[in-house]
Amino acid sequence: IKKARPVIIATQMLESMTTNPIATRAEVNDVANSVIDGADALMLSGETSLGKHPLKAVNTMRKIIRDIEASDHNISKNTEDRELLDDGRFLTNAICLNATHIAKQTKAKAIITITYSGFNTTKVSSFRPHAFIHAFTNNHTILNTLSLVWGVQGFYYEGASTTSQTIKETKEILKKQRHLKKGDLVVNIASMPARERGTTNMMKISKV
Repeated sequence: IKKARPVIIATQMLESMTTNPIATRAEVNDVANSVIDGADALMLSGETSLGKHPLKAVNTMRKIIRDIEASDHNISKNTEDRELLDDGRFLTNAICLNATHIAKQTKAKAIITITYSGFNTTKVSSFRPHAFIHAFTNNHTILNTLSLVWGVQGFYYEGASTTSQTIKETKEILKKQRHLKKGDLVVNIASMPARERGTTNMMKISKV
């Protein structure tokens, strides 16, 4: 989390379910602890590709993840503040961190990122915010990658000519797909001018 590097845990998470319909207590603990530790994604392999109970394995993992995320062990409730590192992207890092703080303070429903490289989205995710993260990009490759990053839902979006229009359109897309509703607060981060793939240098709070 501190290095903002996505982590996927995929080491025999529910190995016994390759042949058995019920996971062992140790396996349930392993999955739960992975969620508590803040892993971006958990992966099944043999359990679903060769196992006798692939759907039960997926449903078991989903239930464990949801139960932990709904509990006081949710990583968003247990993440300590950390200092910003000047790694050459200090401005972007600062905006991403403060976007998560403002989202928490205002109880915003979502943080909306406009990205091409995926950096600002991954950075926001690394702070494990309470709000959902919705990433909009016209980069198909990074769109697939972002699907594995904690708390992120990606959308393909060509982009408007101005930042204001982009903010308006992304909110309309999320409202239309029922991720947001009228009156919800959101935090947008992007780069200005909109057509340039530069450093994230803009943050805006607005209502849907």
